[in-house]
Amino acid sequence: MAEGVLMATRVTRRNKAVISGGVHPHYVSATETVVHAVGVETQALDPAIDAEDAVIAAIDADTACVVVQTPNVFGTATDVTKIAEAAQAAGAC
Repeated sequence: MAEGVLMATRVTRRNKAVISGGVHPHYVSATETVVHAVGVETQALDPAIDAEDAVIAAIDADTACVVVQTPNVFGTATDVTKIAEAAQAAGAC
């Protein structure tokens, strides 16, 4: 996951990764450790089963990528189409 975030920051020339609250906390922690070492900002959202709207709301002009997990850490398979569309519309990966 960290490698994907680093790749997205290089491709988009942006410095922020939005991480869904449905991503396993160990993955979030490991990713933050790696990417913070090179100055990448992460916005890890609070744990949530279905918080697609919160993920979309966190996307802005500085967002390089959005990280989601499906099924999420709670075992729920969510449709991430709206998140992908919002990320792409903002120029993020």
